[in-house]
Amino acid sequence: MISDEQIAKLYDDYLEFTGNQAVKYPAAAVASIMLAQSLAIYRAIMTEDDYQALLVRIGDDKIPTPSLITKKHTLQ
Repeated sequence: MISDEQIAKLYDDYLEFTGNQAVKYPAAAVASIMLAQSLAIYRAIMTEDDYQALLVRIGDDKIPTPSLITKKHTLQ
Protein backbone atom coordinates (compact mmCIF):
# COMPACT_ATOMS: atom_id res chain seq x y z
CA MET A 1 0.00 0.00 0.00
CA ILE A 2 1.19 3.50 -0.78
CA SER A 3 1.52 5.95 2.11
CA ASP A 4 -0.02 9.40 2.33
CA GLU A 5 3.47 10.88 2.10
CA GLN A 6 4.21 8.91 -1.08
CA ILE A 7 0.90 10.05 -2.59
CA ALA A 8 1.76 13.68 -1.75
CA LYS A 9 5.23 13.28 -3.32
CA LEU A 10 3.79 11.66 -6.44
CA TYR A 11 1.19 14.44 -6.72
CA ASP A 12 3.79 17.18 -6.35
CA ASP A 13 6.22 15.53 -8.80
CA TYR A 14 3.49 15.00 -11.38
CA LEU A 15 2.21 18.55 -10.96
CA GLU A 16 5.72 19.88 -11.49
CA PHE A 17 6.12 17.75 -14.63
CA THR A 18 2.78 18.84 -16.07
CA GLY A 19 3.45 22.45 -15.16
CA ASN A 20 6.71 22.28 -17.07
CA GLN A 21 4.88 20.77 -20.06
CA ALA A 22 2.31 23.59 -19.89
CA VAL A 23 5.16 26.05 -20.32
CA LYS A 24 6.13 24.32 -23.59
CA TYR A 25 2.67 23.40 -24.89
CA PRO A 26 -0.86 24.80 -24.59
CA ALA A 27 -2.32 23.90 -21.19
CA ALA A 28 -5.44 22.44 -22.82
CA ALA A 29 -3.26 20.05 -24.84
CA VAL A 30 -1.42 18.98 -21.68
CA ALA A 31 -4.71 18.44 -19.84
CA SER A 32 -6.18 16.41 -22.69
CA ILE A 33 -3.13 14.12 -22.76
CA MET A 34 -3.33 13.70 -18.97
CA LEU A 35 -7.03 12.85 -19.18
CA ALA A 36 -6.55 10.36 -21.99
CA GLN A 37 -3.70 8.62 -20.16
CA SER A 38 -5.62 8.58 -16.87
CA LEU A 39 -8.70 7.06 -18.44
CA ALA A 40 -6.59 4.44 -20.21
CA ILE A 41 -5.01 3.41 -16.90
CA TYR A 42 -8.39 3.27 -15.14
CA ARG A 43 -9.87 1.22 -17.97
CA ALA A 44 -6.97 -1.25 -17.75
CA ILE A 45 -7.29 -1.80 -13.99
CA MET A 46 -11.06 -1.55 -13.41
CA THR A 47 -14.00 -3.68 -14.31
CA GLU A 48 -16.20 -2.22 -17.04
CA ASP A 49 -18.95 -1.48 -14.51
CA ASP A 50 -16.54 0.31 -12.17
CA TYR A 51 -15.04 2.25 -15.07
CA GLN A 52 -18.46 3.39 -16.26
CA ALA A 53 -19.38 4.39 -12.68
CA LEU A 54 -16.19 6.46 -12.52
CA LEU A 55 -17.10 8.24 -15.75
CA VAL A 56 -20.54 9.03 -14.39
CA ARG A 57 -19.02 10.37 -11.19
CA ILE A 58 -16.56 12.51 -13.12
CA GLY A 59 -19.38 13.77 -15.32
CA ASP A 60 -21.36 14.73 -12.23
CA ASP A 61 -18.35 16.78 -11.03
CA LYS A 62 -18.57 15.43 -7.50
CA ILE A 63 -14.87 14.64 -7.14
CA PRO A 64 -13.09 17.33 -5.10
CA THR A 65 -9.94 18.67 -6.75
CA PRO A 66 -7.13 20.46 -4.95
CA SER A 67 -6.53 24.05 -5.96
CA LEU A 68 -3.68 24.49 -8.40
CA ILE A 69 -3.34 28.13 -7.41
CA THR A 70 -1.32 27.28 -4.30
CA LYS A 71 1.05 25.00 -6.23
CA LYS A 72 4.34 26.01 -7.85
CA HIS A 73 2.98 25.53 -11.36
CA THR A 74 -0.42 26.54 -12.56
CA LEU A 75 -1.83 25.28 -15.81
CA GLN A 76 -2.90 28.66 -17.16
